[in-house]
Amino acid sequence: MITVTPQVSAGTIKAFVVASPRRSKVLPGTATSEEGGLKAYQADAWTALFSPKGLPIMAKVHAAYAKAMADPDTIGRLEKLGAVAPAPDQQSRVYLKSLVAGDVDRWTKVITDAKSSIAD
Repeated sequence: MITVTPQVSAGTIKAFVVASPRRSKVLPGTATSEEGGLKAYQADAWTALFSPKGLPIMAKVHAAYAKAMADPDTIGRLEKLGAVAPAPDQQSRVYLKSLVAGDVDRWTKVITDAKSSIAD
């Protein structure tokens, strides 16, 4: 979403749907994939920082990240780009582990059903 928001806003390209369960704050006139008739299509993007288990600096990194994600200026800048700051309950290692596992299962099924492979 972040990569196309400027072009959609400028009218250079047209967005037919956003691939998320909720409408974009940046493109509120663009339907969700379900509203557009693509009920099974959803592809949210996320970003994470991974490190070896027990890396001492990660507690400080996480604290700085949590502070930034609670900052209204940061949230506003993300929203202007079409991104969504994660809620506090979506910033834990437990949540990330669940998110990654769910995406691996989901996209493995897509690849398998398409009779494709990551190497293709």
